[in-house]
Amino acid sequence: VDKDVIEMLKIAKEMNHLSNGEFDVTYGSVLKVWHNYRDAAEPPKKGPIPNDLELQEASKHVGWDHVLINEDDSTVYIDEASISLDVGGIAKGFTTEKLADYLSARGITTAIINFGGNNRVMGTKPDGTAWGLGIEQPGTQSAMVAVSLNAPISAVTSGDYHRYYVSEDGNTYHHIIDPSTLYPSDHFHSVTIYTKNSGYADALSTSLFTMSVEDGIELIKTFNQTYPDTPASAVWIMDTEKAFDTPHSFKTNGYFVTYTEDLEGKIKH
Repeated sequence: VDKDVIEMLKIAKEMNHLSNGEFDVTYGSVLKVWHNYRDAAEPPKKGPIPNDLELQEASKHVGWDHVLINEDDSTVYIDEASISLDVGGIAKGFTTEKLADYLSARGITTAIINFGGNNRVMGTKPDGTAWGLGIEQPGTQSAMVAVSLNAPISAVTSGDYHRYYVSEDGNTYHHIIDPSTLYPSDHFHSVTIYTKNSGYADALSTSLFTMSVEDGIELIKTFNQTYPDTPASAVWIMDTEKAFDTPHSFKTNGYFVTYTEDLEGKIKH
């Protein structure tokens, strides 16, 4: 494989370790089950959901211990045919960061990169003010929250409102699967990560989406201790009935928004 693929998988493995298995690209067999059901239920059709036995069987075929990375030969070997890698939670962010490196190497000092919703800013705005990085209201294309930060910075959002389908039971099932339940996580509508490296931002937003806010804050702290030169911040958007008592929060447009302490004074609605 290409050297960049090796680098991306090494980051994915690091994030698997930091998140205690919450972020796991080896869950391709489970994600493929949901992907197939979602594709079969293209709107306006409705479709069934996978049964527990199907998901449990797929979950037997996961694990980094089956993935052998050889940097010297640039190879990736998977020792079990039923295991597959799904890098949807990191590939776009990783590629966004590579594009920023590409532009920088060619003398581009100021840029805004929007790679399918993964945003990366370089340099300073002409007027010298901080960049305003917005978060859309779930299910719309309108910004509901804006965060002012200085470049270089990435903003990556994981949400439940772009890739989903409506099942025969009338419920919606999105694409971000909780490895502990094998079903779509239902904690939040979106989680947005702000950090310099877009690859790490992508992996973190996916990880935090399937965790509680408390566990997500602990992961952010662990990440910041591990990578002090690339500190991360987070914003969670959820239904108001899931609101809890915290000074770093507000309600807007019918949603409850909470964020990491370091964003105090930098977030507007």
